[in-house]
Amino acid sequence: MNYDLMKVAREQRKMKMQETLDRFWSDEE
Repeated sequence: MNYDLMKVAREQRKMKMQETLDRFWSDEE
């Protein structure tokens, strides 16, 4: 198992989640 790949995937997922949250909050206003 490539741990670097896992770490990168987790970072990307976290960034995508944050992006979705930001869009959600901006839609609220």
